[in-house]
Amino acid sequence: MSSASNSSSTSGLTGEDAAIVFGVLDVYFNEIVVYALMHGIYTCILAITLWNIFSSKTAKSGASRVLMVFAIVLLYILSTIAFAFLWFFVRFGFIDNGQDALSVFTGLTGFNSQWTAVQIGVGVTGIIGTIIADGAMIWRCYVVWGGRWLIVLIPSLCLITETIVKSLQVYHNLHDVIENDELSEFGSRIDWTTLYLSLILATTLMCTLLIVYRILSVGGIKAGLRTYRGVVEVVVESAALYSIALIIYIAFISRNTLANSYIDVITASIKGIAPTLLVGRVAAGHARPNDTWKESRLSSLHFGNPRRTQMSTMNSTTGGAMQSVMFPDAETNPGNDSSSDRIAGHTPEAKLESV
Repeated sequence: MSSASNSSSTSGLTGEDAAIVFGVLDVYFNEIVVYALMHGIYTCILAITLWNIFSSKTAKSGASRVLMVFAIVLLYILSTIAFAFLWFFVRFGFIDNGQDALSVFTGLTGFNSQWTAVQIGVGVTGIIGTIIADGAMIWRCYVVWGGRWLIVLIPSLCLITETIVKSLQVYHNLHDVIENDELSEFGSRIDWTTLYLSLILATTLMCTLLIVYRILSVGGIKAGLRTYRGVVEVVVESAALYSIALIIYIAFISRNTLANSYIDVITASIKGIAPTLLVGRVAAGHARPNDTWKESRLSSLHFGNPRRTQMSTMNSTTGGAMQSVMFPDAETNPGNDSSSDRIAGHTPEAKLESV
């Protein structure tokens, strides 16, 4: 689009309205660039992980190894599908509706068949990806704590709840646009994105803290962090990177700005990268054997008779992001309104559903 066509298409808008239009276009364009970069990094990490798994001489072959490899490959495929959906939508806006800036804005913010397809595609891949990513965390926590289901009971319940919340979020994103009834009014009162991310953070943070505590209590705090290998074990097996990304994401999304989309796509990629590193480390045979967790002491503290050694029987063990801009008067016929009327007075609300 030339600068002449941009100026002519926004000539009927106020300066504030034109800033909104170009701000939305800038976010959509840069978002797909950042997402492509993160997905490229994700691809390299997956390739190196698979190479380490299949070239490792210490890794044991079996059904569990095949299942772990299948999980991280499936997680990558889901991330690729979500990225493709967002790429398709941005291309639809900038290429198929690229006559001028206002037409691109209308294509990206309108409720059309492309928007519906992307919402469904990104939503479904997000649900399945979250189950795999958080499930891998819960599984590792379960193994590290010696197969005790009581330890992972609360994270498992959070995983079930966040799956339900994500499903409701996708449903209301579609239903509330088409229908205008009591159910839509109820759904619009709930901030599904914040609720969903809070549940993911609760699940991930609990598993992270439990795994870190278990690793340090088994090997000792000084011994566990003294070597490079010990630091890698703590960071990778606890998926601390994912927890940190979620904390930053929730802090940014509470401000409800369009720039949240950048953090959104970065977190979406980290959701796949963290489990890939974790599962790859275990499948390649670089993690501690399961018997190590079973035979290790829970802590260095002894109660009662100091000569009595307490042995622990406990052992070890996530919108493609999509952003849409919604306006309160979206149900009105755009053909009867001027361009300025459709934009003026309404600040775009970012619907971040990528993670």
